[in-house]
Amino acid sequence: MVDLHEGTITAASEGPGRGARFTVTLDAMETSLLDGPARLLDDTQPGARPGAEILLVEDHEDTAKVLRRILGKAGYIVRPAVTVAAARQVADERRVDLVISDLGLPDGSGLELMRQLSHSHGLRGIALSGFGTEEDVAASRAAGFAEHLTKPVDWEQLKLALARLLDGDR
Repeated sequence: MVDLHEGTITAASEGPGRGARFTVTLDAMETSLLDGPARLLDDTQPGARPGAEILLVEDHEDTAKVLRRILGKAGYIVRPAVTVAAARQVADERRVDLVISDLGLPDGSGLELMRQLSHSHGLRGIALSGFGTEEDVAASRAAGFAEHLTKPVDWEQLKLALARLLDGDR
């Protein structure tokens, strides 16, 4: 239901036995429906660079769908790919400003992809991984990723990482 309304849902817990908090966020309206026509509040994010093109490499369909929607609503142009080969093709054919990539892909590693895209296109990237140990982060950085975020991806963290990396392009 949240997805149908283009909203977001997040979950947080302070640990076992401490319960959980689920937050559903839907677009707010400037006026009451009783007061006249409704207009959605501006969804542009501080630090966002509308029109920046992002190569999103994610093979998990639901994760890719949510990330495409959230990034699109924030004003980014999303170029999706589900494999290393498809990502290379997108980067060769399109101008992209940044890479956001899963590390475990069906035909290879996001680490190797980032090494190649960094070398051949001068791209910077954000790694997405289910693993976040110091060794995982170090491997991401060694491959050329400027940021390493663990899944499930927190939108606030991703938004800040995007702003940091894209502001460097200005």
